[in-house]
Order: sequence, then structure tokens, then C-alpha cells
Amino acid sequence: MFKNNQPAAAIVDIKTMERLQYLEALEDDLKLIAVAWARTLTDSGERYDLEDVAAEFGVELDD
Repeated sequence: MFKNNQPAAAIVDIKTMERLQYLEALEDDLKLIAVAWARTLTDSGERYDLEDVAAEFGVELDD
């Protein structure tokens, strides 16, 4: 099957499909770990109250 003169599908055995799904899951996990690591390395430790941030941007919080 082709779409725009490019292959659009492939027939593979179940073992190959399962391995590809496993590798995709690992890739997703690695992305999450990289984001967590970057946030940890760049975290200044400073935290802000929601009310202070809302006031800074002129947002009124409903009670």
C-alpha cells in the first residue's frame, strides 16, 4: 500500500510488532526521564503561591 508514492504500511510478524511496541514504550519513558532530569538540574528551589502569581498577572481566583 502506498500513499503519496511512499510506503504506508508493512506486514510484520507478531514478535517484531511486540518488539517495536516495547521500544516505543521505552522511548516514551526515556523522554519523561529526560524532562524530569532537566527540571531537577535547573530547579532553583524557589516556589510561588498561586495567589501571588494570579495577582501578578491580574487574574482573579474564584473562591
